[in-house]
Amino acid sequence: GKPWVGVHVAKIIRAGVNNIVLNLRDITAEKNLDQLKNDFISTATHELRTPLTAILGYLSMLSGRGGLDEKQALYIQRMEKASKNLFDLVEDLLSVLRLEQEKSQLNPQPHALSPIIKEIIHSLEAKINNKKIKIALSKLEAKAFADTSALQKILVNLVDNAIKYSKMESKIQIKVTTRAAAQTVRIDVKDAGVGVPKKEQKNIFEKFHRVHNIYSVEAGGTGLGLYISRRLAEQSGGNLVLAESSAKGSTFSLTLPATKKEFMRQTQKKSI
Repeated sequence: GKPWVGVHVAKIIRAGVNNIVLNLRDITAEKNLDQLKNDFISTATHELRTPLTAILGYLSMLSGRGGLDEKQALYIQRMEKASKNLFDLVEDLLSVLRLEQEKSQLNPQPHALSPIIKEIIHSLEAKINNKKIKIALSKLEAKAFADTSALQKILVNLVDNAIKYSKMESKIQIKVTTRAAAQTVRIDVKDAGVGVPKKEQKNIFEKFHRVHNIYSVEAGGTGLGLYISRRLAEQSGGNLVLAESSAKGSTFSLTLPATKKEFMRQTQKKSI
């Protein structure tokens, strides 16, 4: 019911004189179309959730009952994988909608990072063992002031991506450092993959973008993980960047407030 106005401000310097150009535009129609799109996606994803949950439940029962021959077991395994991929897409789409509509309610608290990271590594143990990967975790005891669910989701995405894109029998490094003066903590996750091509580096945090390399087809995924992780990091008063990338692997760096004071300062600054 309320009109939307798009505001664009540009600075022009000519002959040493600063000029400001202010452009105002009615974007109500675009905003209404965007809301219709979001309403449709929200309805569709919620309707998909229930049957997918039932399908995954019945497939789990079938695979666990025994008495299946080799071909039947393979078919059920493929169906479980396809259904899980579709369920992950539905969950990621709902996460994107909540983030863009700012409906995600954060409840930040102080967290010791070491136990959380170890628990995430344990939850991904099957994937780690499947590729015979070693995890090197720094022993520094550090804390972050963040929402539990948001922190876990970001770290799961980063570690899971590192596993997907690392070579067999390689090593993933997770390093935690603190900056006492800035009241922040930084978590670096370095994989052992083939790196991100320079032409794609600026796009990796966009929705549905996936890096094209020899591991991307096998890795699967929705192309939403890094987008969701960065948005969650920003809402948490931090940031997520691709720190470096080469033929020997990529390092993603997550920076978060270490104290309540820094969290309040960063979130208030971003809301202005």
